[in-house]
Amino acid sequence: MERKVTFLLGTGRCGSTLLQRLINFSPEAIIWGEHGGFLNPISAGYFKVLNNENLERVVYQNPGHYAPIRIVNNREEICSSEISWMNDFKKDALKFSFKEFIESIFCSKLPQSVSCWGFKEILYGKYQKDLSIDMLLEIFPESRNIIIVRHPLDTIVSMSAAWHGQLLDTIKENDNQEDLREFYQLIRKKAEQWSQQNQRLIDYAGRFPDNFIIVKYEDLKSNSLDMIFDFIGLNRPKNIESVMNQKVYQTKTSDRNGYAKELMRKKEAKMWNICEDIALEFGYKKEA
Repeated sequence: MERKVTFLLGTGRCGSTLLQRLINFSPEAIIWGEHGGFLNPISAGYFKVLNNENLERVVYQNPGHYAPIRIVNNREEICSSEISWMNDFKKDALKFSFKEFIESIFCSKLPQSVSCWGFKEILYGKYQKDLSIDMLLEIFPESRNIIIVRHPLDTIVSMSAAWHGQLLDTIKENDNQEDLREFYQLIRKKAEQWSQQNQRLIDYAGRFPDNFIIVKYEDLKSNSLDMIFDFIGLNRPKNIESVMNQKVYQTKTSDRNGYAKELMRKKEAKMWNICEDIALEFGYKKEA
């Protein structure tokens, strides 16, 4: 059964989990969560074996030369020749094997009623040398990729509150300048990462316009849901708006959000300058 494939891409704290919930509200879809970006090293191996010059010369340009049956019937000839790169795989077969491997992890137990599978991962596109998205586009050329983006200043505040809450609590309690400097270094790094990762994702969308759409977190409550489900090729579920009103768990994040926003006001102009070019491409203005 050939299923539709959908991948959700974006930075951390961009709203990808909410989008995952919304799509999973459809009885036809299962969008898995993050998996630590484990496809990164696998994609490096994928392109390494496909683009190796020695394999191209010895194996890919001589299909069947080292077929097992030929080795069995011509051992003397084979063993007296140069066999250091002896292999019998073909590029198409390799691509299919990588596809089967990924599907065996994510699709092996899906019921017949599920016609669309995929996952969300905030690490793909984060690092310049990561080829995961390139591999997925080759293996799943019909895949639907949704880039979700959120206003950079809101994203940075949310990252700070969710991932560096202990540091925020320490600053609030002790008013230590060294801790405050550490916080400002952190948010600067987050701003740079937001810009770099989203620039890479925009580049993919530009190169593969049929495979990508860009969705703003702030628009999820509007008619963007129709666009999303049309793009995936699924019917929009009834009562999907109820997902918006659900709070899955309560944490200190909301309190920390307010404090992180207060601290960031002093550096807001600098953070915006780092993100501005990319933010404007998404239609954002400085005021979140």
